[in-house]
This record gives sequence, structure tokens and C-alpha cells, in this order.
Amino acid sequence: MPAPNGTLRFPSKVDWWLVAILVLTPLPGIVVIVLGAIAGEVAAVVISLVTTLGLLGLYYAVIWPMEYLIEGDVLVIRAGRMRQRTPLADIVRIQPSRNILASPALSLDRLRIDRSRGAYLLLSPADRAGFAAAILERHPGVEVAPELLGGSAAGA
Repeated sequence: MPAPNGTLRFPSKVDWWLVAILVLTPLPGIVVIVLGAIAGEVAAVVISLVTTLGLLGLYYAVIWPMEYLIEGDVLVIRAGRMRQRTPLADIVRIQPSRNILASPALSLDRLRIDRSRGAYLLLSPADRAGFAAAILERHPGVEVAPELLGGSAAGA
């Protein structure tokens, strides 16, 4: 659904196992904070508090929110506070992928976005077909894998 300014927003799909890892990782620090406070271990509380807050800050800086925006003729990848912009004219192909390389994606159910000059992006929009269709609508020259468009022929 387009935002009032015409921007199309596609949140990342999120795998359950990744949510479990992200939620469970700070728990030991929280346990040490609580037990350290009960035992009066100020040093343990401070160290665990700083470490846990640092981890949560890292989540905020590079993970939340994870979304993909189509603003006019530009694809904007938003991963936490970071932004990466790619002109839609640089996109040559969109196809499904399960590549495990690090990327701004919270799922292994990904799309490989091939760009000119051999570069590519790995993204995981929750609505893969809608995302591909939105790019194809604004940049008809992109080649889209037929399975992303319900089996219809993609642009050449």
C-alpha cells in the first residue's frame, strides 16, 4: 500500500528462528543484572547493563526496522539507522534466492536483485510478488522470475 507521499513500503519477512536468536541473546545479560542486583554485585550489574544495552543499541542501529522502500525511481533499503539507495534503472533481474550471505534481510526466503556491473542485493520482503511487481511497474525493463508474478511473463 502506498504511503501518502507515493512511497511503497515493504517490510522484511522475519524467520522464527532468527526472532528466537535475537530475543534469547540478551537474556543472559538480563539474568546477570537481576541476580547481581539481588546479590549486591555492583560491578557485575554495571558490566552486564552496559553489554546488554550495547547489544540492544546494535539491534536498533542495524536491524530495526528492516524494510524496503520504493521512492519514485529509487529502491531504498532501510536496515536500522542505515540506508542504501539503488536507482531502479540499475536493476536488471529479480529472482528467488536462499543465499545465506549476510544481507539486509531477516529471512532466508530472499530475492536476489541483480544490478548492472555484476553487483547484486539479497532482500527478504514479506510480499515478494508485490515487491517485484512494484519494481516492474516503475522499471518495465527489469527481468522478473515468472514464479514471482504468478507465472506471467516478465519484462525483458
